[in-house]
Amino acid sequence: MPLKICMFVFNNCQHDSRVLKEAGTLARAGHDVRIIALLDKDSLPLEERDGFKIIRIERDPIHYRILRAIRIGTWKHTLTRPLSCIRRLLVRIPKAAVRTSRSFLSKFKRRRLKSSAKLKASFLRRSFNKTVDAALDYHNHVKTIGARTHIRQNFKKHPIYFLIIGWLIISAYLFTRYGYVIAKISICRPLIILWARHLRSILKLHIIRFLKILWARHLRRIYNLGICRPFIVLETRLSRSLNNFFYGCCKKLLMRFHRPLCFLDYYNRSYPRVLTDPADVYHAHDLNTLPLAYKLHKKTGGSIVYDSHEFYVERNRANKTTPFHKFLLKRFEAFYVKNCEHVITVSSSIGKELKKRYSVKQLSIILNAPQRTDSACLTTNENITLRSQIGIDANKKIILYVGNISLNRGLENLIQSLSYLDNCVLVMMGKATQTYADKLCEVAVDSGVSDQVHFFGPVPQKQVIKYASSADIGAAPILNACLSYYYCLPNKLFECMSAGLPTIGSNFPELKKVIEGYGIGKTFDPESPQDIADAVKYILADENALNEMRKRSLEASEVFNWQNEAEKLLAIYEALDFKPEVYPQIVSA
Repeated sequence: MPLKICMFVFNNCQHDSRVLKEAGTLARAGHDVRIIALLDKDSLPLEERDGFKIIRIERDPIHYRILRAIRIGTWKHTLTRPLSCIRRLLVRIPKAAVRTSRSFLSKFKRRRLKSSAKLKASFLRRSFNKTVDAALDYHNHVKTIGARTHIRQNFKKHPIYFLIIGWLIISAYLFTRYGYVIAKISICRPLIILWARHLRSILKLHIIRFLKILWARHLRRIYNLGICRPFIVLETRLSRSLNNFFYGCCKKLLMRFHRPLCFLDYYNRSYPRVLTDPADVYHAHDLNTLPLAYKLHKKTGGSIVYDSHEFYVERNRANKTTPFHKFLLKRFEAFYVKNCEHVITVSSSIGKELKKRYSVKQLSIILNAPQRTDSACLTTNENITLRSQIGIDANKKIILYVGNISLNRGLENLIQSLSYLDNCVLVMMGKATQTYADKLCEVAVDSGVSDQVHFFGPVPQKQVIKYASSADIGAAPILNACLSYYYCLPNKLFECMSAGLPTIGSNFPELKKVIEGYGIGKTFDPESPQDIADAVKYILADENALNEMRKRSLEASEVFNWQNEAEKLLAIYEALDFKPEVYPQIVSA
């Protein structure tokens, strides 16, 4: 029965050969397959390949958005506008102080009024009573002697008071009768005429105009350059420096959680996209996508297939994980693996370790082997050989490394081993960062073998084996940097087999089992450049033995190829106990 299969992978899925091979195999078997991957500048949002779809999700986690907002200044943070904040504070503090003092004084006054209300009332009452008594006594005295007699007596005692009162009354009458007219005619009118004819033009032409010219020519420039500009420059510089400081602090803090936040963003963006069209099986590639598959499994009821490309908890890292972090990863993987219908991994040693740690019931080993290649199809075209492309002499033997050129792949020791191999050159065919490539070049210069080391940029997956077949020896010098590397069975080993190359590899369990078990090469101690050189000399010592190893490599490729591994994958999906949800039928009336 055809199934709807949704795969999750935390990369752009352009060169992930294992994911693409599995999706293509399932699509050719009639299943509806789609891959949820990451979108970057080198990929398209939607792509169709070999009968399946690749849907790429935009990557914009929350810490990227926060840092971008701080950088462009869209956050109105007080630290990014310090002087504006100070100005606001200088305005607000006095107002707040005034409000506080007023409220304090009003409360104080209320308390004082309450405490002295009775005293004030009694004082006012006594004063009012004394005034009333004095007025009544004076009125009774005038009434007794008569008003005319009272005036005569007071005039004889104080005649000047009566004269002053009479003069004031007459002056008030005359001023109100004639003074306003005289003032208007003799004072106001001449002043109005003087302003209109002389003073206004003097003020306008000789004072205001002069001040305007002085402002426009000198004072405004002095104000802008001497007062405003220094303040603006100071504010801009302070704001920029504090903004950069704040940005650096936030970046240092947030980037400590870079990977978890990226995973969370991938989950949040992928979940609604998949929920619109639920799948029957959720195929999670590696532990970092397993939480999303589990969440959709709980929501829609689909089965989970966990495809562990490596021993994820013990994988290679540039920065070593703390014991606590490793403990958390183990707990997470243990929890999610219990809910998986089937677990797939890449080597039997990793499979045994997963069974031992998590008691996995259904586990299968699917090797990361390439497609079967007919030996007749191996390149004889000079245009696509390493010798012609790089310009290597015919008498030099080519040691080929295929794969990502990165940390802990043993490439430093492989380069140093060339000092014991005068007739050999090393070609590293794969993708490398410029920083790491420069580091390897420094190692080659220090070892005196810079002319024996060549970088060959990544080639399309379909041409890897054709280019590899023009080499003489394949190399897999992986270091024992982690348990995942110690148990690995890398793709480069199978590609060298398909190209018919004798292979040298690290003396790890899985590599030793294949290389020496099938007689296709020699293993060595990856920490010793001398031992690596001895392995190369062992293979090159006898031409007949070299040709026999080539023959055995091609024979081994008939065992280790994707056609055989694809049968295991299809068997897993056929064995899945999938029970489609049955919806009740609506019976019409």
